Amino acid sequence: MWTLGPYQLDPARFALTRGDEPIPLQRRPFDALLYLVTHRERVVSRDELLEVVWEGVVVTPGAVSTAVHEIRGALGDLDRPRQERWIETVRGRGFRFAGPALHEPERVVVEDPVPFVGRSAPLAELRARLERLRQGTGGVVLIEGPAGMGKTRLIQEIASTAGSVPTAHCEPDGPPLWPFLQLAGVLGATVEAVSAEHRSHVARVDAIAGLLQSAGERAPTMVVIEDLHWADRPSLAILESLAARMAALPVLLVLTQRTADERAVPAHGLSESPLVDCIRLEPLQVRHLFPLVGAILGRVPAPELVGRMERASGGNPLIVRELARRLSLEEESWSDVPKLARRVFSSRFDALGAEVRHGLSVAALCGSTFDAPLVEAAAGESLPTDRSWVRAGVRAGILSPMAD
Repeated sequence: MWTLGPYQLDPARFALTRGDEPIPLQRRPFDALLYLVTHRERVVSRDELLEVVWEGVVVTPGAVSTAVHEIRGALGDLDRPRQERWIETVRGRGFRFAGPALHEPERVVVEDPVPFVGRSAPLAELRARLERLRQGTGGVVLIEGPAGMGKTRLIQEIASTAGSVPTAHCEPDGPPLWPFLQLAGVLGATVEAVSAEHRSHVARVDAIAGLLQSAGERAPTMVVIEDLHWADRPSLAILESLAARMAALPVLLVLTQRTADERAVPAHGLSESPLVDCIRLEPLQVRHLFPLVGAILGRVPAPELVGRMERASGGNPLIVRELARRLSLEEESWSDVPKLARRVFSSRFDALGAEVRHGLSVAALCGSTFDAPLVEAAAGESLPTDRSWVRAGVRAGILSPMAD
């Protein structure tokens, strides 16, 4: 999260807000603003913005001027005297963000009263890996499992004893090399390590390895990159090359990846690499559900109820918790858990905005897979052009991105 005076720039939600008021900003201007803020210590040329923000898209140089004008409008820059504008134009050179910018690094805090069950073996494995780190051996750990299986909760449990844990998130439609841009900011370094000036892949890997080395020299560090299934190809290539160097670095790099739908997982060699310790989270068994459901209901659950919940959820702890919470509020009948499971997902849909629901309804006409431009064409002008309806569907667990 970046604080820009009275504005908040949230890369995780692709949102610009002022207090509680959202500030509309299209995708390319948002990415351009984020790039200018993270490179605020220097002037960014038009060519660099075109290469990074409009990567692979053929546009005229005027697209940059249009994006900068939209950014200035969103930030109130057009109402400021030219010499006091936050987006400074350096004639013949490019643009620089000259406004106030405060980066707020993410901190992982465990506040969940629900017991973390059925994960004693993965916890022990991760703790053993942390102990090796304290003895001077770094490495890479990849935690895999379907959505809701407890990947983030596993990291939260271990982070409570690991101190400060720098964390980055991959995002659908995120800027190129987005997880490393985040880490550079969180670790207090400039983003030159992964900027467009480093033209070669090797130069980027060297720079990021140096960044991790510096962070680990202060104290052995666990660094987390979440949601690898949304990572761009250059970021995955860097991670593959970095894996060979991690043993010599005082850093444990922990990655998470969703695996329920293999089509949504980008191709990379990390899962099968002998250099990577892979932890695969499996569904919970019935015996694990008793303490979990009991903690939510406030009483010992009946065995037949727990059995039905296990069948309805497939042992997915997130779905189990949602089912138990609905039951604890007596919003549904205790007798038909499969029907309740359907209602849980229906409630996710109902909680979305009207534009998002409309986009998903049109998409559903295409079947289980769809192409976003086709849906937008079918819906006419009723859908936002920044694809926010897609991102909202992904965050709600209704959509799953495909690799292609």
